[in-house]
Amino acid sequence: MLFHSTTAFEIGGLAVKWYGLFIMTGVIAATLLAYRIAPVKGEDPEHIWGLLPYLVIFGIIGARIAYGVVRHDQFGSPIELITRFRTGGISIQGAVAAACLAGWVYCRAKGIRFLRWADIIAPGLSLAQGIGRWGNYANQEEFGRPTTLPWGISISPDRLQAKCEASKGSDCFSATQHFHPAFLYESIADIGIALVLLYLFTRVMVPKRWRDGDIFGVYAILYGVTRLFTESIRVDRAHIGPLPGAYWASLAFILAGLFMILRNRRLPAPNYALPTPPSDVETARAAAPAAAAAIADATARADRSTDADDPTPRPGMTRYRTGYRRGPPRENGNAPAAPANVRSSDEDDEGALT
Repeated sequence: MLFHSTTAFEIGGLAVKWYGLFIMTGVIAATLLAYRIAPVKGEDPEHIWGLLPYLVIFGIIGARIAYGVVRHDQFGSPIELITRFRTGGISIQGAVAAACLAGWVYCRAKGIRFLRWADIIAPGLSLAQGIGRWGNYANQEEFGRPTTLPWGISISPDRLQAKCEASKGSDCFSATQHFHPAFLYESIADIGIALVLLYLFTRVMVPKRWRDGDIFGVYAILYGVTRLFTESIRVDRAHIGPLPGAYWASLAFILAGLFMILRNRRLPAPNYALPTPPSDVETARAAAPAAAAAIADATARADRSTDADDPTPRPGMTRYRTGYRRGPPRENGNAPAAPANVRSSDEDDEGALT
């Protein structure tokens, strides 16, 4: 066995559980991943620090409530959900549902798009689930049916005895048996889902083929299918009616994901702008007007300089010291009088033009 105790270490008499460490590691990994990929959808990654406390707190509350609904036979009253919190018992599907509700309220209050941020968080959420599943192994829980496969795991006799007593004799096994590592199957699947979502996010979304909410819809479908499989081989399932409670939640995830994707197909193209650098052609086109203006200004300056240096008389132009200027028409062949404030060429002395 990799973990010989559910306690990782103690601080001042307070026992720190492996399960909690894995969950917090998953939360940190999910936060950093969301922060990194938020700019792909043109969003400010700093929003993740405002979202994080609400998602974590309400996720824990929702996980505990969902567990209490499924395992209601273990609690004498709803108050025991709080007083017996350290005895364990959470539901990841309830955590996701409650976190979505808290995220929707936060996004509405801040004026940011909930479905867009759901897409940003979805890959990290799946990654966090894959990491957190190892806490089930540390707790010796969530294992599958007996198997003879080489990767079958052993379970401590104490946990098997507790499982037998909790099931009232219906799930009693021998300590020599090996069991399906259901937690490992789900951990591998969750990490695989995270990689698929990242591929869609970074490769398929670049040409803007996906709309806000599509990535989260894919997550909901893939996770729902994964949970249906892992739940089918577990031996400690809690039923609600004719089906295990996780089956109902998984079907709800799949239907919600399908509804979201199909609904988005009727919406216009995505309205987020991906930060793409301008091409060389676009840069040249943008610089063309300024270059043309500079050329025109240089040409005008050259023309004025030429007029000042050219001594050749021009029709209709009067020669002055600074060059030729157009003057009034001649009458009877006589030159008009020079303006009072401008010296004519005949009045120039030294340096006069001849």
